[in-house]
Amino acid sequence: MLADLAGRLLAAGQIVLGMPLLEQAAAREGTALRDVRLAIDQLCRGEARLRPSGETTFAEFAELVVSGRLAEQYPLHVKPLRRPEQYRHKLNHVLDVLGPVPLARLTLDHADRAISMLPGHLEASSRQAIAKVIHRILALATYPARIVANNPLPRGWIPKADDNKAKGSLYPDEDRRLMAAVDISLSYRNYYGFLIREGMRADEAGRLEPSDLDLERGAVVLDENKTDDPRAWALSPMSCARFGPFRYVPTEGACLHGAERAPAGAQWGAELSKPPAPRRHQAP
Repeated sequence: MLADLAGRLLAAGQIVLGMPLLEQAAAREGTALRDVRLAIDQLCRGEARLRPSGETTFAEFAELVVSGRLAEQYPLHVKPLRRPEQYRHKLNHVLDVLGPVPLARLTLDHADRAISMLPGHLEASSRQAIAKVIHRILALATYPARIVANNPLPRGWIPKADDNKAKGSLYPDEDRRLMAAVDISLSYRNYYGFLIREGMRADEAGRLEPSDLDLERGAVVLDENKTDDPRAWALSPMSCARFGPFRYVPTEGACLHGAERAPAGAQWGAELSKPPAPRRHQAP
């Protein structure tokens, strides 16, 4: 096998750049060997240009992650980002400090300085999210990329973020008034009522498709969500009773039989791309 890989690199004129990959191939097996062979294939086809790993900067490697190219190179170890624009937005806060630093020379002091220079208006949760991105980039540089031997960020480096925001919920009498408020369209009341009874995140409910709801069995199944872990649970009887008589009609405007808009998919209605916060209704 090694002779075959070396022959291909020679034929492609990439034997010098490919020598580190041949050394890795000799020491690996299973899925790790598969990743090395994939990298050699890309090098032979001219789709990749290797450079000494010590020269790879944080910004360059972060771009490999965000663009999805690292996931293509290591499909068994790296998942493509579902929302790369959010990753890029977080990285933009620290690239001035970390971007030009070669990964092999990036230290804990660099990371601490990047976090300390974040804008003062950012909340603790935002700082934590940015720190998680930095940690993830360096973890991937450690494995499977193997650009650095160890992640320079110790366990516990990611700052804590207390979830101490004020939270609110509707009392049963307020919920009844909201559901009976005819000045609010039925599609909005369906949406708010579903959130109250199922406890879903607002954006999660806004992305529901008809196939996510099994009204006959009274279940909801989310294959894709914020945590990337599929979830399923039983719908409340009131949700099933509310949506059971309605059937999604996949036409423009997402109309319902018996309601103005569909309760799922395009979904709660096209008008609900950003539903307003429900108002507290006073008793008439």
